Amino acid sequence: MIVTKKVHANRQQGELIMAKVIKVEHDGATIVKNDGELIKVPMSEFSFRPAVHDEVEVFDDNGKYIINKLTFVNDNIDTSGKKVSKVAYIVLAILLGCVGVHKFYAGKIGVGVVFVIFCWTGIPALIGFIEGLVAIGKKADADGNIYL
Repeated sequence: MIVTKKVHANRQQGELIMAKVIKVEHDGATIVKNDGELIKVPMSEFSFRPAVHDEVEVFDDNGKYIINKLTFVNDNIDTSGKKVSKVAYIVLAILLGCVGVHKFYAGKIGVGVVFVIFCWTGIPALIGFIEGLVAIGKKADADGNIYL
């Protein structure tokens, strides 16, 4: 490894630093640490194929760098709408969807009233059942809630 710019000469060994890949060439990659230090790392040192803008952790192990790619998890939970318990909503939609109880529970009073008015047709029961099945497929947050 070749250090091309040394900013902090008193940096401690064994320190974990966040960094970003700024240049990739056939023989290696250039990484800039958060402290501004640039390091050139040969491709053989990577356990992954680096790309420009990859965020990495850099660990200095007595002059040898250990580099790990950071991965971010996106749960894709839509947090717009009213928060309700997933289990309660599913049970209400499937069992009492014919009269719109799940709609009242979700705070959609107007739609709930429409379900009550048309409950004699059986259509709200079918819609409630389908909405219960759709809710089963929705991803819940850490507390078991879904957003409607």
